[in-house]
Amino acid sequence: MHDDLSKHIAEEANDIYSSWRWEAVDNPGSARVPTLDERVSNSMSLSAYRTSDAGRYLLTVIELYEEALNDDWMPWEIAGLQLEAARAFIRQVAEQLRSNGPDIAVENLRKNYSQLASS
Repeated sequence: MHDDLSKHIAEEANDIYSSWRWEAVDNPGSARVPTLDERVSNSMSLSAYRTSDAGRYLLTVIELYEEALNDDWMPWEIAGLQLEAARAFIRQVAEQLRSNGPDIAVENLRKNYSQLASS
């Protein structure tokens, strides 16, 4: 079950990274990125995933990005990162989840986030 959710999160992160919205940040309009809730038919599995530290971290990150890209106005930063760094970070989310399990992915993502936030 968790492997399927990690796959969905990686797909969601990739869709967010690939969205046209990054190229038109000053123009109004939602990116209409399908939310993770729309991808996952079982909300109970999302709740179960959220009980782990890694799951909670990943779901929080995805929700922040979904909210930002699906808003009519793109914010100046997402998850405390300027937009260029935020886009790089969401790409890393997808890459880490494709290469590692959630626990190792989150460990690596926390390091990567710190580096992006300090640059």
